[in-house]
Amino acid sequence: MSVRIRLPGALLPALLAGAVSASWAGATTLDLLLDQTGDGTHEMFSPNGIAVDSAGSAFVAAESRDNAFRIDPDGTITQIIDATGDGANVLDRTRDVAVGPSGNAYVGGWSTDNVFRITPGGTITEIIDASGAGGPAVLNEPWALAVDGAENVYVTGRASDNVFKITPGGVVTEILDANGDGFGNPLERPTDVAVDAAGNVYVVGQASDNLFKVTPGGTVTRILGPTGNGAGTNYSSPASVAVTPGGTVYVTNSSPDSIFRVTPAGAISVFALGGETGIPLLDNPFAIALDATENVYVTTLVGDRLLRITQSGDVRTMLGPAGDGTGELENPIAVATGAGGAVYVVGEDSHTAFRLVPVCPDMPMPGCGQPAEATSGRLILKAGILRWTWNRGSETLLGDFGDPLTSASHSVCAYDESGLAPSLAFEGTAQAGGICSGRPCWRLTSKGYKFRDKAAAPDGIKKVLLFPGAEGAARILAKGKGDHMSVPPLPLALPFRVQMQGSHGECWEAAFFEAGAKRNDPTVFKGIAGSPSGAFLVPPGGET
Repeated sequence: MSVRIRLPGALLPALLAGAVSASWAGATTLDLLLDQTGDGTHEMFSPNGIAVDSAGSAFVAAESRDNAFRIDPDGTITQIIDATGDGANVLDRTRDVAVGPSGNAYVGGWSTDNVFRITPGGTITEIIDASGAGGPAVLNEPWALAVDGAENVYVTGRASDNVFKITPGGVVTEILDANGDGFGNPLERPTDVAVDAAGNVYVVGQASDNLFKVTPGGTVTRILGPTGNGAGTNYSSPASVAVTPGGTVYVTNSSPDSIFRVTPAGAISVFALGGETGIPLLDNPFAIALDATENVYVTTLVGDRLLRITQSGDVRTMLGPAGDGTGELENPIAVATGAGGAVYVVGEDSHTAFRLVPVCPDMPMPGCGQPAEATSGRLILKAGILRWTWNRGSETLLGDFGDPLTSASHSVCAYDESGLAPSLAFEGTAQAGGICSGRPCWRLTSKGYKFRDKAAAPDGIKKVLLFPGAEGAARILAKGKGDHMSVPPLPLALPFRVQMQGSHGECWEAAFFEAGAKRNDPTVFKGIAGSPSGAFLVPPGGET
């Protein structure tokens, strides 16, 4: 079970080394989507781009075998393009991949100076080549791709210092060149591009230490330059950019290690800063992506990590160099997000692609089952110890638990509700199926489902009971123990809500308030559930 460390503000100025949790795997489904075996027939080496379509299919560009793959939600892997390109124009040194709203995938070849479109039906067409837009507007080393809502494609020429727009009808226009904004701010070595919902295009100039915005009408503005925020944090050697639909821009920077944020109004701030006085693990930040709630996902080339940083200042290591234990994560140079909070990342040197799907959402699930008596929920938390009980619960059928033996995982999701909005405080999962100490982790008994894992790995959950019953007779218990489990800082901030969430959509909960706290100090929390205005009477049996 991993803990989120809450920090004030967006700058995160005081995170100590090693304080961030080491893994998110206990509260996610972690899948190795692709490794060097590719689809079993065609190998995959040196992935450098990943994108996700609306159906949840992931697309991976792989440089060393001059190809790209699609991985469908059911795990089917298909090579969608290889070195033969469209048959008339070859593909060499694949670089980046993007997906449009129609499901078309776009792949660049940086050595062949071209970009291809691959339709869902498999039709391949070269949409731009080295001639670019014609005349002096040539394309040299296409490096980054983006697609807008109208299926316009944008490609940067890393060696030609320019950016092109290709319409669905095939019209090619150079929208930015080496002159930059024309006011003495050139564009050199554009390494990434992004587009917002209004069609504004954002381009990173890695060698010119700047960030440009190009409007649909063609107006070019430098929105970030070498002086950074103008308050001592410079902007030098940027790498990647991501943008919200509304036009808030985030860009990674390696000198110093940082992430800058630029609002639509042009306000510049340092969203996150590495180093001893900031986030030590933010070391050489590179690829960046955003989810629907503007959580920031960033990879680090030193340490081979994928980090998540929320707007409220929570920092988490989602994946580290060990990967899933089967495939490693080395040199993570591309990251993408998809529906349902899924995050995708590739390791260029480990020849791997991963998908992480969170089990516990950031906000509590609505409509959860309640104890028949408010005071029938109990919670004990201390170092390395969790015990949560949901006794005398509302009517619950055995089928309400899904099938933990094969498909329904169950997660303890706890939320700090002491602030203006709930925030996820800790989480741990009893995965469906599995073998624990040589025996099935889950068993179906005459009382209901039982989960036992003596090793309490990977996240500290040791025991779960899911017992159905009539109104006032259902019971749920979760116990965690050991080095794999962490708890939020004590004394506990209240109110505090604990839910048991099934991966099939059902949930049960109990909430804890000041009036029900029997003990709440730096070493232990013991409490009885209740409601803000309800009575907190000790149920028969007395102590928690």
